[in-house]
Amino acid sequence: MPTPEYMLAMKLLANRLSDDFAKIETDRADTHGLMRITGIADYEGLVALMLRCYPRIPGMTEPGISPRLEAKLRTILDEHEPDDGDVEPTWRAGRGPPTRDG
Repeated sequence: MPTPEYMLAMKLLANRLSDDFAKIETDRADTHGLMRITGIADYEGLVALMLRCYPRIPGMTEPGISPRLEAKLRTILDEHEPDDGDVEPTWRAGRGPPTRDG
């Protein structure tokens, strides 16, 4: 079972068709919930997580992150509300390294 950190990286990379509104909203809600659970809620932390989980993915290698992916991360961060302590996830996930190597 993937860790919350790995699931967050997967959600950050998810690309839905622009007319699939319900799934886009579900992905956004999942992403924000996973950010609260993992405590990763800043740009540098999200980029570091993605590089750790997907080191060879296009757009995440030198010379830098792709403009499309940067815009997506910035939008997610703009929408993200800090954890007020009242958020209780509807699912549970185990803890372990975010990747098989780590």
